[in-house]
Amino acid sequence: MARARYRKNKYNNKRTVVGGYPDLVFDSRIEAKHFLRLKEMEKSGEITELNLQPKFELSVNDCKICNYIADFSYKGNDGEFVVEDVKSPQTSKNPVFRLKKKLMKAVLNIEVHEIL
Repeated sequence: MARARYRKNKYNNKRTVVGGYPDLVFDSRIEAKHFLRLKEMEKSGEITELNLQPKFELSVNDCKICNYIADFSYKGNDGEFVVEDVKSPQTSKNPVFRLKKKLMKAVLNIEVHEIL
């Protein structure tokens, strides 16, 4: 019987389940740790309205270009809307990510904060 080969992840990240949140699977350990940090900030009242994988439609002249799915969005205690994406040094150089980040700023006037 042929054995299935394990395919190594392109960026060497390890999918991670966070204890206490069995339904949540994150793409990397760094992303999971950042989620726990944000949950603590939410508990302490530093941030509100924490969302996981918020989806943004990017359209120009009523023509849909693409969707951008961030890792997290929330409101700071000053009311500022924050969008974050957890990236490694390798993935932050991805040309598709760079283009979508620029589109978010140009189309929706939303700055995407990279968490390295």
